[in-house]
Amino acid sequence: MSEASGHFHDQHTVDVDVEQSAPRARRSRRKTKRALITDLKRSPEQNRRSREVQYLIMQGLRLPFILLSLFAAFAWENWGLAAIFFLISVPLPWISVMVANGQGEVRDSRSRNVYKPAVAREEAARLEAARQAQLAQADGSGAANAPSIIEHDD
Repeated sequence: MSEASGHFHDQHTVDVDVEQSAPRARRSRRKTKRALITDLKRSPEQNRRSREVQYLIMQGLRLPFILLSLFAAFAWENWGLAAIFFLISVPLPWISVMVANGQGEVRDSRSRNVYKPAVAREEAARLEAARQAQLAQADGSGAANAPSIIEHDD
């Protein structure tokens, strides 16, 4: 390319500020623990629900396998295929129960097991105090709101 045509450009030259080209200071070598979305565990409720769905699916597959074995035996007259379908249906209830009763995901031993009975006691005391205040307010507002007592002897 020529300078006369006004299109002079050197393809090997790159404009860079000096501040940008200086190497950045090294970051500390301390590793920070980052949680990946694939590392997250399911909650116990999600885990239980997943096992329930797997149980229902496996139990639901038993009847179609038995029907397929009957269809293969009598409609297609293929007793070998019928035996295979039936043999698949036999352990399905046992497998589905084993999956449903499984533990699910193992709890990470690094996670803290937190139990705070004081918080539960404080909440119960707060609810009891609110109930007592509501009862006291009902007693002080007049006898019209109070329930009537029916004596047995009347």
